[in-house]
Amino acid sequence: AVFPLAIGPAQGIFEIGNRHVLERANRQHERLIKLLRRGDGARAVRLVREHLQGTEHILGGLLP
Repeated sequence: AVFPLAIGPAQGIFEIGNRHVLERANRQHERLIKLLRRGDGARAVRLVREHLQGTEHILGGLLP
């Protein structure tokens, strides 16, 4: 099951976006946890950077 991980004011980001964005973010979160549990710091860092770049892109599109 896919559960929204955003809460509070950030929830509106996903309400106006498309579900694909939320599902992809949730998959990234799950993968990040797996990488960290395995001790794979290098891949975890790459994934966090990718995730943050995507978040920056989404937020940038919401700004006036």
